[in-house]
Amino acid sequence: MSDIRGDLDADLANTQACGLDSLIQHFIYLVLDPGFPEKIKLDELQAEIELLEEELQSLEQDNTPEVSLPGDTTAGEQASIPSQSRLDKLYKERHEIQSGMYANRLEAVLPICNDPTVYKHLKN
Repeated sequence: MSDIRGDLDADLANTQACGLDSLIQHFIYLVLDPGFPEKIKLDELQAEIELLEEELQSLEQDNTPEVSLPGDTTAGEQASIPSQSRLDKLYKERHEIQSGMYANRLEAVLPICNDPTVYKHLKN
């Protein structure tokens, strides 16, 4: 029980405010099977987002004019500074996938939630 308490304390210490939809979207992501196509895509997007965020942060601190991006250039070539617009596209793509998964699951449970028998059972 103390292990669980410790994990909860750590999670609560690192929390930030968010809306219910965001919370549910994150929960859906957490319970997805690792081989689920949307989870794989979200993991890839997140890795790329984190890489670009780190590079942009490093560039802001160092004022470096150019940076080499893995997979985007051949050896020795310099790529353009990763732009905020690329990050914005990745954020948008991630949001669209998360929103789609949320909408699909909500649509699947609404008939159950709206069933008069279920409602009557829950009310009693």
